[in-house]
Amino acid sequence: MDAPERRDGQHDFDFEIGTWTTHLSRLLRPLTGSTEWVEHNGTSVVRAVWDGRANLVELDVDGSAGHIEGMSLRLYNPQTRQWSLYFASRGDGIMAPPAVGAFADGRGVFYGQESLAGRAISCASSSPRSRRRRAGSSSPSPTMAARPGR
Repeated sequence: MDAPERRDGQHDFDFEIGTWTTHLSRLLRPLTGSTEWVEHNGTSVVRAVWDGRANLVELDVDGSAGHIEGMSLRLYNPQTRQWSLYFASRGDGIMAPPAVGAFADGRGVFYGQESLAGRAISCASSSPRSRRRRAGSSSPSPTMAARPGR
């Protein structure tokens, strides 16, 4: 019996290509016991590069805790069939270590390590494949959670 063919996830983020209205919820003081969340609204622009094996995300949002400009680089590895997600804030210009993972059953799950207040922490994020609101449209937009310290 042949093993099932492994799924090619090269186009997992294609649904995000375009300009989007973005709502971001961020825990104000992660890992302190705080439950105070801040909301940001703005725009994200997602562009495919390398024939879909990578994409660039530009994030520009404002909220009660200030302005966030960031860039995410997502790279697909065809050998492991996993994505590596990198993030940099315009504020410090530092590219964070990647979160690595893949999509299964319509949901992407990614794991990585970051530094928060000088401590190494493990991070996990989950991303549903869903419809978002194109900038200027009237359909609903999902909440996206920012990673700690960004």
